[in-house]
Amino acid sequence: MKLLFKSVAVISLSLGIMQPSAVSAQTIEPVMQETEMSLAIDAINFPDENLRALVKDKVKADVLTSENVKNFEGSLIIVSSTYDVKNFKGVEYLGVETIIIDGYTQETLELPNDLETELLMIVNAPNLKDLSKSDIGIPNYFYLENCPSLESIDVSSMDIDGTLTISNTESLETVTIVEGFRGVIDITNAPVLENWTGVVSPLGLTLEDVPLTDENFDMRNVRMIKVHNTKFSNPKLFNNATELMNVYLGGNKFPYIETVNYERNVSFIDGSNTNGMKNQAMINSNVIELIAEEIEGGFMVTMPGIDMDRVTLHKDSNWEKEGSDSFVLKADELEALNYYYKFKEKATNPRMLSPEGYEIGEDTYRRTHMFIVSNVSLKQDETPVDPTPIDPTPVDPKPVDPKPVDPTPTNPVIELPVKTPEKDLTSEPSVATADTTAVSSLFVLLALSGFVCVYASTKRKRT
Repeated sequence: MKLLFKSVAVISLSLGIMQPSAVSAQTIEPVMQETEMSLAIDAINFPDENLRALVKDKVKADVLTSENVKNFEGSLIIVSSTYDVKNFKGVEYLGVETIIIDGYTQETLELPNDLETELLMIVNAPNLKDLSKSDIGIPNYFYLENCPSLESIDVSSMDIDGTLTISNTESLETVTIVEGFRGVIDITNAPVLENWTGVVSPLGLTLEDVPLTDENFDMRNVRMIKVHNTKFSNPKLFNNATELMNVYLGGNKFPYIETVNYERNVSFIDGSNTNGMKNQAMINSNVIELIAEEIEGGFMVTMPGIDMDRVTLHKDSNWEKEGSDSFVLKADELEALNYYYKFKEKATNPRMLSPEGYEIGEDTYRRTHMFIVSNVSLKQDETPVDPTPIDPTPVDPKPVDPKPVDPTPTNPVIELPVKTPEKDLTSEPSVATADTTAVSSLFVLLALSGFVCVYASTKRKRT
């Protein structure tokens, strides 16, 4: 608890928001001069019983007035072990600029809409799942720490020139921030944070153990940047950074870095050149992915834009530099391409590091060169051959009759001259009989039967 208050004091003094009581009273005087406040501290104005108890304990009364509200001195600190507040309705009446919530126990948190604060701090909230922009009001400085279950946060309601600090959020996957944010961003230990919505142009940027890429970060206004163990990879990222003062790199994905205008301000460390100094042992190597093309007698890797004059190959490497942007390996099998890339001409304070580390023979290289480690894979053929053999003249298993028989009879029907009732004939078949061919055959049979009967009768008479 003492550590929490000490942190609050440091942050508050840095923001200029923790002042003596007289100054804090002056901070809320302009509001109180307009209307004299007299508000009952009851279930209507403060629905949460724990918040009611906290306010009553602070003002030593059952009614909140313009005078006793000054007891808060501009700050509201809620420690859940003492006051387990779940509903924050009513804090808008307290006129505080700083709200600190320690040990919040619920999965969701909602502050009053449009509540403006100078500092909103939420720490040690083990069950908090997500925060939307309507939940946090409009803070200038938003501080979030030790929220292991938090998965997403929307801070787009923040002041565009504010400060965002997030630390120890092991489940945080998504951050949404106001477009064009130009304040300060400091995020550490967010190991699954890969979704970032909102292009920002920060004044200061710190990302440590955060697997974000650099695509949403515009560095034209940045003055201080520290990116350790990220997926930042654009070697031209700082080319438009005209205000840049300090750059701290390590554990990223840079194939090289352009430092023409600010090389003296750059520091680079990784896991291969540290001696156990504080905050350095956990910085990874700068590892990149490369694609090699197979050539006669070996392999080639091309890296457009790299300055080969700044490249020094590792002493154990079998790769060779070739041309302005290529490396060649004369071997039957691929191997790692590891190299040093000079980002500044002179070393500064080389005695700070032990002789262990880079095996290049000069301690100064650890302060002047980035060590690039690569995973090299072979370029795949873009048009793979189908291994299934194809018969050029496939045989249809079903025999085909070249002269199919038309089921419609084509032979003309010869009708005998038999007298039948006159009838209007059409092309449509009768609904009471079959087709015309069957009817004609019936007439033929009847005629023949009559002829046979007549012939037999005539013969009997003769005999």
